[in-house]
Amino acid sequence: MNKRQSLLTRFPQGRAQSEAPSTHDISLSSSLSPSDWAQQNFGLTLDPAQRQILESPSHRIIVNCSRQWGKSTTAALRALLFALNHPRSTTIILSPSLRQSGELLYKVASFTTQLNLKTKSDGINRLSLRFPNAARVIALPGNEHTTRGFSQVGLLIVDEASRVLDSNYLAARPFLATTNGALMLLSTPNGRRGFFYKEWTGPAPWTRITVPATQCPRISEEFLEDERRSLPAALFRQEYLCEFSGTQYHFIRPELLDNLGTTDFPALALSPRQHPDHDPRPPHVPDPNNIPAAAPHDVKRHPASPSTNHDHRQDPGHANAGAPHPLPNPNTSPATTSSRDSNEANPRAQGPEALPLANQKERTR
Repeated sequence: MNKRQSLLTRFPQGRAQSEAPSTHDISLSSSLSPSDWAQQNFGLTLDPAQRQILESPSHRIIVNCSRQWGKSTTAALRALLFALNHPRSTTIILSPSLRQSGELLYKVASFTTQLNLKTKSDGINRLSLRFPNAARVIALPGNEHTTRGFSQVGLLIVDEASRVLDSNYLAARPFLATTNGALMLLSTPNGRRGFFYKEWTGPAPWTRITVPATQCPRISEEFLEDERRSLPAALFRQEYLCEFSGTQYHFIRPELLDNLGTTDFPALALSPRQHPDHDPRPPHVPDPNNIPAAAPHDVKRHPASPSTNHDHRQDPGHANAGAPHPLPNPNTSPATTSSRDSNEANPRAQGPEALPLANQKERTR
């Protein structure tokens, strides 16, 4: 047995063609509603939300439901009814993984077995069912590159929609372009992100159905109380109460992120410093436009006697006449500089070596 044959044996193929009832015998009777037909043929007890989904004429249905409510069974019944009543139609089941899509397709196949209806693979797709009226139900994984290529799809079912990538969902929507087919999204919330949250809260005309665990007769109150004690509060509200809330793994609350784009804020009272006429500059900073002209540089000299206050460089007869002022030495302290300037001004204070040569000879005599 090859790989393809082993995959096909997973799904029940029904009885022989001669024993299978005709399409007319198993099609929806005009005297029965879809819910009553499902209960009569499969012995199911459907709750009000399941009845609403099966009987809704809307082409856009989005279901926000609790865990273990029965969304896979409801989606499988919707796919079965559509295939039986629309010959040569194509129904696509899209999930985050091929295993999840295959589980939903297995439920469809189990219903065909109970109807003694022979189905087989379409011979092209890995997981698919082909009905005697040439209608097909195909299960696809959540992969954008492998979901492209289908056309004339009459029904697109996205299971676990909050876990399907936006790119996969956007790649599958054009399947319905030429048929104006029906689109159904079913999922438990997964935070305030993704196309499932946007479609649920957006303005598009969807038929929105909420089914919390408290409205499911198959989930007991004892089980919910045990889950409430075991799970974090935000996670319990998301998994069982259908709330689009952040979990303990969010660093920023989602409601704060939702307010980032709003401009509807109340007016704030301005303090004197925030007034439009207030000058933000500190008071000690002068206005650059009102700074007075700088005065000429005044060289300060150390006080000295009139005899030592004369600058020889300004004397035309002196040897250093016209020489520039020496630059100050940063390594010399002011006291040392003052002492040196005083000695240069009074050569006698430096000893006999600093006297002119003629005065030294006179002194030697």
